[in-house]
Amino acid sequence: MLRKLLKYDFRSLYRPFVLTWAAAAALALIARFTLFYPEPVPSKTDSAFALLALYGYLASLVALTAVAAVLVIQRFWKGIWGAEGYLAHTLPVRGWQILLSKLIAAVAMLFASILVGVGSFFLLLPLGDPQFDTLNQGFRALFLSLAGPPALTLLLSILCDVARGCLLLYLAMAIGHLFRRFRLAISAGAYLAILFLSSQAVTLLERLYLPEGRVFLSVGMVSGGVGPAAVILPEHAALALAVSAAVSLALSALYFFPAAYLLEKKLELE
Repeated sequence: MLRKLLKYDFRSLYRPFVLTWAAAAALALIARFTLFYPEPVPSKTDSAFALLALYGYLASLVALTAVAAVLVIQRFWKGIWGAEGYLAHTLPVRGWQILLSKLIAAVAMLFASILVGVGSFFLLLPLGDPQFDTLNQGFRALFLSLAGPPALTLLLSILCDVARGCLLLYLAMAIGHLFRRFRLAISAGAYLAILFLSSQAVTLLERLYLPEGRVFLSVGMVSGGVGPAAVILPEHAALALAVSAAVSLALSALYFFPAAYLLEKKLELE
């Protein structure tokens, strides 16, 4: 049954995401060819078009972020308490399964959006052009620094952070629906309160177990035609990212179980 829930949740989410992904990639390519290829021309019309393409690409990234956040919230709200909720809660599934299905679909779409955003940035930059040798060397050094375990732990950390953010939203909305009035305002207040308490708890743990509060960084200098480019990464990047992922997983568990309990025991459809 969980597989069927996942199929439905992915089907309800992917279409708007695909449109924003395609728009970001297309605008990145347009901005690249108008800004860097062919050789810059002094025409004011061409310059204005190039800037317009660049601003359009930046706007697409903002839209990608906004659409992702709105879709995740909207799909969860409608799928739990809206008209779709009447169908979902008549199925032989537990509340935690519905929550898990929506979480997996949302995390997958959001993670793909992050990859598309980063990929579109590389579509925009002329990394193969010898005129941008400094930029090329800087990214090459960054990739070498992240090669191996740091890259895997970076992806894991991002996934855990995305899951934590989604579950925090879900828990806040579940708390808001415990009240008959001002549900949106109460959900927003619950979100801010939980976020504040979580950050304070993490800060307290850091002070207890990392009393010196040191952050060790390694700085790699890459020489280029217009000056050096610095690549700054933690000395033990894989370990630091693994710890970050573990913290996010712990917070995710703290959000998941109360949200699942509220959906199963305190559910009140609109």
